[in-house]
Amino acid sequence: MKSFNLKSHLNFDAKKKFVPCLNEYYQELAVIDFDEVYEGYKITCSKVESKNTEGRIYFEANSNVVSSANVFKTLEEMCEYINEWKNELITNQ
Repeated sequence: MKSFNLKSHLNFDAKKKFVPCLNEYYQELAVIDFDEVYEGYKITCSKVESKNTEGRIYFEANSNVVSSANVFKTLEEMCEYINEWKNELITNQ
């Protein structure tokens, strides 16, 4: 049986991008294809750090369609969410 592991796809060396209106740095860790949902559907997994608040870090999983991002307090929570969703889609094909 196939299994998906988001951690094996993460790139922590990716360049950080500053978003002035939010005063935050975004680091795109991975873009995961979710063609099982529909062709071309992708989830972007990002690490977000506040510029002024030390220690304020959170993680986002955002799709390439109009929707709100899923926000996670920890990397582990984001990985668990994506892994469960992707593995469920893989096994139901």
